[in-house]
Amino acid sequence: MMVVGLGLTLLSASPAALAQQPAKVYRIGVLSTGGPEQENFVWADLRRLLRERGWVEGQNLVVEWRYAEAKYERLPDLAAELVRLQPDLIMARGGPGATAAKRATATIPIVMYGATDPVGIGVVQSLARPGGNVTGLSDDPDPEIIGKRLQMLKEVAPTVSKVAHLARVPPSAVVPLISRYEAALEAGAKALGLDVRQWYLQGPDDIEKAFIAIPREGFGALHVVYVPVTFNNGGRSSTSRSGTGCRRSTGTGPMPSTAASCRTERTSEKCRAASPPTWTRS
Repeated sequence: MMVVGLGLTLLSASPAALAQQPAKVYRIGVLSTGGPEQENFVWADLRRLLRERGWVEGQNLVVEWRYAEAKYERLPDLAAELVRLQPDLIMARGGPGATAAKRATATIPIVMYGATDPVGIGVVQSLARPGGNVTGLSDDPDPEIIGKRLQMLKEVAPTVSKVAHLARVPPSAVVPLISRYEAALEAGAKALGLDVRQWYLQGPDDIEKAFIAIPREGFGALHVVYVPVTFNNGGRSSTSRSGTGCRRSTGTGPMPSTAASCRTERTSEKCRAASPPTWTRS
């Protein structure tokens, strides 16, 4: 559903930019906070939707890729590179990507996706009337959903009492919003009698450290946020947890994405993942 929504947004974002003129080859710049694997998840279906509308890479469409690989300090330079290519449209992942793209150009249409609190970080004026040159999708669900996910976790693993929450270090621009989700996480955990501890990840080394500490300290479930640092290092975290009997599942959202419950006893892997969340869009 997210890909369909993104495709419709992309195709309607700027009729002038993507008007059917066979003589011209149009160019889309993609500014990703993640890497190729993360974008392929979106673009596999998006290419099909574009093709159905007559836009085919190598014929009348060129896509320019720029990946930050979770190194957010690279985003301004990558955005500037795309702007110098003078694309007809820029797609930007997440709030940091959308912010960098908007700062780099006020004229090229920008489609954001996976952006948290676009109003709060100043990317758009409002969800109803974004204004400027930015439109797109927000993945900002109501904090209430966090309590629902913890309830699901408790249902699939009723004996679990300690939950490890894995997320990236939040950018300063979204700290006020993230604090709402952290408060909801703590309230939901308290209501269910769960002990939740948050691990903030800056890079791959932090994942290694977390997966050493989590089973050692008796945590029996993971709550993992779907962000570049967790997505791009999924293989590393799989290796890290192989000796703990723990598995994790990821979804999308600014705070908890989906819950994965597991028993940490080395002799008994009894893991079941809660259902993934539903995308919330503007």
